[in-house]
Amino acid sequence: GLADALGYFSLQPVQVAKGLMIPSLVVTVLGLVVAALGVRCWQEEPHYLLAGISGTILFASGLMSLIPVAWYNHYLSALPAPAANAQEVGYSLVLGYLGSCLELIGGFSLALSLHQSCKECRRTK
Repeated sequence: GLADALGYFSLQPVQVAKGLMIPSLVVTVLGLVVAALGVRCWQEEPHYLLAGISGTILFASGLMSLIPVAWYNHYLSALPAPAANAQEVGYSLVLGYLGSCLELIGGFSLALSLHQSCKECRRTK
């Protein structure tokens, strides 16, 4: 509800960060739904192909959130913002990096199940 006297929200890094974070969250939810169908929660055997696809989706979502965080961090010193908000921005960047990197690691580890899916395809032939 504060007025944007410095034109902070109209700058390109801020607009890109806002524009990529919402689709990243939507893609994350999609990846989690696919992962819930693919991993072994209520089934005898996991669906390795679905788990691998969900890992790929989650990895892409992690990239979609890491790119705006890194770009925003790169331009942070040039953005016109009051010094009083520097600590909150620092916390947001740390959480953004941490969440993105954890999502990349989790997506990569789920994507490794594509290898098991390929093994199963070769066994059935």
